[in-house]
Amino acid sequence: LPLIVEGFQKGVLDIEAMRLYIRQLKSAGGWVDAYGLWLGLNGRPLPLLYNASFDQPFQPDGFDWEVAIDPPSHAGALIERLPAGDRGSVLAIQFTGRSITVPMVRQYVFLGEGRYRLGGEYLARQLRMENGLAWAVTCSSGKVQAGQSGALGDTGGKWQPFGFEFTIPSGCGIVASLQLMTFAPFEATLGARGRAEFDALTLVKLPPP
Repeated sequence: LPLIVEGFQKGVLDIEAMRLYIRQLKSAGGWVDAYGLWLGLNGRPLPLLYNASFDQPFQPDGFDWEVAIDPPSHAGALIERLPAGDRGSVLAIQFTGRSITVPMVRQYVFLGEGRYRLGGEYLARQLRMENGLAWAVTCSSGKVQAGQSGALGDTGGKWQPFGFEFTIPSGCGIVASLQLMTFAPFEATLGARGRAEFDALTLVKLPPP
């Protein structure tokens, strides 16, 4: 790994080669090595949640946001970064009425055992879903869910805060998946209409109780 990072820094390896190595390591479950290359690619210490305000273009194959990509003619959710004035950029989702691929958005995060809080802001306009959306945290060692937000429904186009606390248990593994879902699983199959946007996410570790 040090040789790969050095090769990148000296220009022997390009960014596509680094992304290929990271993608292969992630697929093989080599999370620590993959993240080491990710740090080398960025060249600086990184926060728990990368690109939390969606202001930077998404970097594929790393530990940035991963977005479900379906052909536009079949996609139940069209997802993109959009400029939003003083907010910089936001995560914008347009629902088309078709079945939704979940998770819609995901980021793998290194979280040790303990208590955490995820917060942020969102708006939803003309969102036609019975239960709305939710952010969830799932252990990489399986499909054990460490926590989930409450249902995020229509806000009439106004920005509102949201947040929830969750606990990473000792058997969760070294990596957890933070992902945007439908609050009720059946609604991914039914599809939805309307629009939602997210911005200014935060992820912090809480002191022991």
